[in-house]
Amino acid sequence: MNLLNRAFLGVIRNRKRSILFFLLVAAIGVFMAMLLLINQASIKANQSIVGNLRPQGIIGLDYAKMQHTFETNISPIVPPLDIELVSQIVSMPYVSDYNIFLSRELFSSDVVTYRPLLGGYSASGRSSGLGYIYRVVGVQNPHFAEIRHKIIDVTYGSLFAEEEISGSLPVALVSEELAKKNQLHIGSVITLRSVVFNPNEMYCFACLREDKILGYLSFDVEIVGIFDIIVELTSEHASNWANNYIAEDMHNRIYVPGGFVELIDHETSTLAENLGFYEKMNQLQELDPSLLSRCETRGIHHQILLSSRNHFTVVDNLIALHNPHYIVPFQKSVEALLPEYYTIEFAENNFQAIMNAFESLENMSRSMLIGTVMAMILILGLLIILFMRDRKREIGIYLALGESKKNISGQIILEVILISLPAFICALLIGRFFGNGVSEHMLINDLLVLEEMKQQGIDFSLFFRFGLGYDQIATNTMLENYNIALSIEQLLLFLGIGLGSTIVATIIPLLYAMRFQPKKILM
Repeated sequence: MNLLNRAFLGVIRNRKRSILFFLLVAAIGVFMAMLLLINQASIKANQSIVGNLRPQGIIGLDYAKMQHTFETNISPIVPPLDIELVSQIVSMPYVSDYNIFLSRELFSSDVVTYRPLLGGYSASGRSSGLGYIYRVVGVQNPHFAEIRHKIIDVTYGSLFAEEEISGSLPVALVSEELAKKNQLHIGSVITLRSVVFNPNEMYCFACLREDKILGYLSFDVEIVGIFDIIVELTSEHASNWANNYIAEDMHNRIYVPGGFVELIDHETSTLAENLGFYEKMNQLQELDPSLLSRCETRGIHHQILLSSRNHFTVVDNLIALHNPHYIVPFQKSVEALLPEYYTIEFAENNFQAIMNAFESLENMSRSMLIGTVMAMILILGLLIILFMRDRKREIGIYLALGESKKNISGQIILEVILISLPAFICALLIGRFFGNGVSEHMLINDLLVLEEMKQQGIDFSLFFRFGLGYDQIATNTMLENYNIALSIEQLLLFLGIGLGSTIVATIIPLLYAMRFQPKKILM
């Protein structure tokens, strides 16, 4: 009779012992399977995030800090970012991709802004004595960020052609709502004005009228595309003011080639120089506040603030990094270069914390798995010693009949494998079910805390104002990357660890038992 048959008969002959051993191995195996699968899923999720996701960052105004300054003093005058500084930042080795936008406020007296109605609140409608105010955004390529991130989709006409971008042509994309309100269609031409205000006359928003300007330039722009906004612009975590502001801004944005905005900026700056705009601004800035009353000082401050806001071109941006691990070093490098009241914000500003949650789960499961394996070896070793005490006469008879110790040891090891193998397979199936629930519950609790932290201050979020939203890496996205799935590799790894542990637990008592002589065993 070969060893396998003897081992099989040994299992059948001692059913109670085999069932007890099966249940004990299965119980420990379930816990071990849970820990192993959690560990492997955590590793794969972390690798997936690091390998596939590119953290998105925006450099822009620190609205929270500006709001705090305004509440304690007066609104600060913050000059726009220098294009050379932004170019220096996006050329850093951490950056994998970037979009730079040039935006400028222009006026139109014949195109009426669209005012969305949200939750019973109507947006303010940005109108002035010079007509309606529009944010004209210059893009650098046809598939700019809002298109790539599926914020908007062109439903009529087409995206910008390469020659329109490279030629800085006066063409534009407008929203469906703005087009419907003004009966615009593909081929319609709208007139936008770039205005040079008289800094000495700019005391408040009501001063945006014809008698307060030094001059202006008119630009005729042809509509080549009409887009639909395909994202949810509002957030339950934002104030009514913020939701209305974002919705109104998105519906009334006018996209044009970036070179066209540069042309507007250059021609307007030349006109402003000729009209003495910069000289007047310098005179206001050089006034000594100590010689003025508080009211006069505040008035001059508002003159400079409004004149600056309505004259200069703003450099907006969206930056993607190669790797989530680059967030911290890139952030430190950028913050050292940024002027006051500017900050860098990441859509995944809790990215590192989320990765830490996965790493913590991975480390915890690995440590507990090692402890479980050691406990299994100890418990099964003690159990096998007890079983072998009951079978010592059987072992003695085999030895007395001339059976080699090697064959006897092989038989016992095969018996252990025959019982352990189905026990581990059952344990793996049960462990996957419970492990998935336990680990997801732990992750969800951690990520919900992060999500609540993330939603604080959404009114000031650069991503929310951009239209991208604030939850680029939401809980659902993270759980999509985290998945306990049985694969051939995991099955073999688990069986290797499990069977290896039981064999080690068996060999140690065998080495002790096989030292005895047959006569001594049978006495």
